[in-house]
Amino acid sequence: MPIDDSSKNLSDSGLTKSEFVRRVGFLRRGESFDAGDVDENVFERLCDQHIRQAISTCWMMLPEEKKNSEAVAIEIRRIVERALTSLKEDAAAFGFTK
Repeated sequence: MPIDDSSKNLSDSGLTKSEFVRRVGFLRRGESFDAGDVDENVFERLCDQHIRQAISTCWMMLPEEKKNSEAVAIEIRRIVERALTSLKEDAAAFGFTK
C-alpha cells in the first residue's frame, strides 16, 4: 500500500505534494493556472531536473567506450544546439519573432 505523503512539504518548493501537483502539473477541469501562485524558482528547478535527466539518458545510451564526461558533454551540446536552431527556425516560420 503506497504511503500518502500529501501533507509533506516538497523540500525545494515549500509546497505540499498535492499543492505542487495542482499548481504545476495537473489542473482540475475548469481550474485556471496562475503562475504567480507558484514560487518562481519552481520552474527553474523543473528545467534543471529535465536537463539532468537528459544528461543521464545520454550517458546510458552511449556505447561503453564513449561513456565519459567529455563525450556526454559533446553530445548534449550538439543536441541542445540543434534544438535551439530549430527553435529559431520555427519561431521565424510561425511568426514568433519577439
